[in-house]
Amino acid sequence: MESVFQSFIGIVFLVILLVLGMGVLTSSIDAASARGALNDYCRRIEDSNFDPDVIKGCCQDAIDTDRQLDISTFRREGEDRDSYGLARLTYEVSIPVIGFSESRSLVSDLR
Repeated sequence: MESVFQSFIGIVFLVILLVLGMGVLTSSIDAASARGALNDYCRRIEDSNFDPDVIKGCCQDAIDTDRQLDISTFRREGEDRDSYGLARLTYEVSIPVIGFSESRSLVSDLR
């Protein structure tokens, strides 16, 4: 009878570890996806030479994927258009099984 109880406890712990591992893996995949999205937004903005319509489109794409993209552009003295900036992508990371939820941000330069 004792070995049945120990086996049951072992299986319960194994299931708990499996569920927690899946949660951590999912949050890692979300972070990698956010990094890829930020790189794509930066490339699109840089390739368009900081076109305001492209920036608005990228911000809307981020909203559609439950993220927030903030773009700050700057102009060098004597120039008539923006030439560099910062992009900040904010996204949520969560592991629902343990009730963990956190907002994280990624920042990238725009050149």
